[in-house]
Amino acid sequence: EEFYIGRKIVKKRFAPVYDALYNNYFIDYYAQYSDFLANKLPEAVDLFNQNLEFHKIDLVDAAPLLYLRDLLTGSGRNQAIAHLFIDEMQDYTLPQLMYLKYIFPNAKLTLLGDSEQALFNEFRTPQELLDYFNKHLNVKKSRIIKLNKSYRSTQQITNFMKALLPDGNEIQAFTRQGKKPELIIASKENGLHALKLELKQHDLSSPVALITKNQSESDFLYQKLRKSFDSVTLLEDKDRSLPKGIVILPIYLAKGLEFDDVIAYDISHDNYSGINDTGILYTICSRAMHRLTLISCGKPSSLIMSIPSDLYTTKSTVTL
Repeated sequence: EEFYIGRKIVKKRFAPVYDALYNNYFIDYYAQYSDFLANKLPEAVDLFNQNLEFHKIDLVDAAPLLYLRDLLTGSGRNQAIAHLFIDEMQDYTLPQLMYLKYIFPNAKLTLLGDSEQALFNEFRTPQELLDYFNKHLNVKKSRIIKLNKSYRSTQQITNFMKALLPDGNEIQAFTRQGKKPELIIASKENGLHALKLELKQHDLSSPVALITKNQSESDFLYQKLRKSFDSVTLLEDKDRSLPKGIVILPIYLAKGLEFDDVIAYDISHDNYSGINDTGILYTICSRAMHRLTLISCGKPSSLIMSIPSDLYTTKSTVTL
């Protein structure tokens, strides 16, 4: 009896030690990763350590940190998974895909996505993207299966948005007819006024999506429009339904959503100046099913001006 009680006491006392050993608590992964950054990417180590003080980790650091943890502990791998499907693959970084390939070593990969809708990575054609992954992931065998038929938007909207792409001719538009996209060119000073006038001509009894390039633009428009219209909603990632009226959201929240009526605000040259903005602008346009309006605050982006003028209408123009 004395031995039994003693054994229980010792087991209870050493339980935290056993738990720490079992879960590899004796390794400070964050310190190890910080040392790694100091050696390989010294310009990033200060930001990582600063975020750590506030119990935060940037998404760009998450996959490399987990990869380092699993390499140090020899854990985290799942040999049983035979196939892995990854959706929206164009927004995955190379380290994220490398980590997934590491933790599922026996899995074949099916990567689903639209390379033209890349929001967070460099714009690449499907073949360029496949070649990139083949090179860095040591892929033995790969192939592309293209689904080129677009069913969401009217033929006019599809023809417009595919003209943004270098390989857009491969996209086949569904033969549902509608109005051509409308381009409104306003001066920088009158852009907001032009937007308000345009909104008054839309059916606000249904959702009208006002899609911006980033969160700060959405915040700005929400503050300006809520004083002029009764129903204005700033969509957040926690929302699960679409209200009636004006729905303001950044493009990263619009992925996977579709709207009857879409307004793209400030597609000016100053706001969309580079080839890497192609994916963002294309994705905004592809959210529209029946009506697409683009408002430029100043000179329109060269991405828009490169589109044949017979694919859209200039509804109204304010002298620059």
